[in-house]
Amino acid sequence: MSDTTLIETMKNIDFYPHHPMDVEFIETHISYVFLAGDFVYKVKKPVRFDFLDFTSLEKRKFYCEEELRLNRRLAPDIYLDVIGISKDVHGNLTLGKGIEVIEYAVSMKKLPENRLLKTLLGKGMVDKKIMDYLAKKIAAFHQEAQTGGHIDKMGDLEHIRRNQEENFTETLNYINMTIPDYQYHFIRDYTHNFLNKNKKLLNKRISDHKIRDCHGDLHLDHVCVDDQIIIYDCIEFNERFRYGDVAEDVAFLTMDIDFNGYSQHTESFIESYIKHSGDVDLPSLLNFYRCYYAYVRGKVTSFRLVQEELPRSERENIFMTAAQYFDLAYQYAARLDRPV
Repeated sequence: MSDTTLIETMKNIDFYPHHPMDVEFIETHISYVFLAGDFVYKVKKPVRFDFLDFTSLEKRKFYCEEELRLNRRLAPDIYLDVIGISKDVHGNLTLGKGIEVIEYAVSMKKLPENRLLKTLLGKGMVDKKIMDYLAKKIAAFHQEAQTGGHIDKMGDLEHIRRNQEENFTETLNYINMTIPDYQYHFIRDYTHNFLNKNKKLLNKRISDHKIRDCHGDLHLDHVCVDDQIIIYDCIEFNERFRYGDVAEDVAFLTMDIDFNGYSQHTESFIESYIKHSGDVDLPSLLNFYRCYYAYVRGKVTSFRLVQEELPRSERENIFMTAAQYFDLAYQYAARLDRPV
């Protein structure tokens, strides 16, 4: 069954038992997403990258089940099921029932886009109370998340150093393109110095059970504030990107708040998180991890420049966005050991 046939079939409203009024199709580098009325169906592409492998049907089924399991931790009412896409006796595709499963989809309820945290911030509809509720939910999630064993290993100095060095190696070709030479070397030196000076603190984070099975992709577009706060779309395809210090989730979110221009909410969120979690060591780590995630976003954005035949306006926007992320990483590094 070709991807084209699957896509065209799932874009048809008659494919779905609830017969939505329309179906919106979105393609990412790893998924096909079908917004069918009040429901969403996500199908994993049969692709392989350095960080994931979806090349077999068995693997795609496994990671669909992982996506369901992991996201039900923070959005239990949103993630509904893993559904087989099958051929019937006539060879036609059907959702759920059939004689031969050819693909799997994660089904979930569609969230209201006008209630995403990024949208609400843009409309000035977020106050300290909302940030406090959000911090409380994330702190409680971190408290219950798995820890110990091989998860703890993700918090050791060598693992952290390896992640950082990977960043610097993979951005060598972008020096003086999206990141100025002076920023590259300043951030790299800052990172090396931080790790050398904070071995004791990093070991303490492991013994204090602060290395957990976290969200891993906690940014503004993954938070919905409706009748309750819903956090969704965690990383399911690679444990390495999800296991880490709870400070990393906090750093990712507050970095994204800063990047989008709402820094006035950063401090209230951090204060609330510390209040609900009791994590008094958190401030000593935030600039380091925020620098890391801003740098990662600059790197990933820069990678898009390898795409051929990009429109000039889009290419210019990629340059600008990547440079802004790198500049933000530089700002965090330049704060050194001052309070966040």
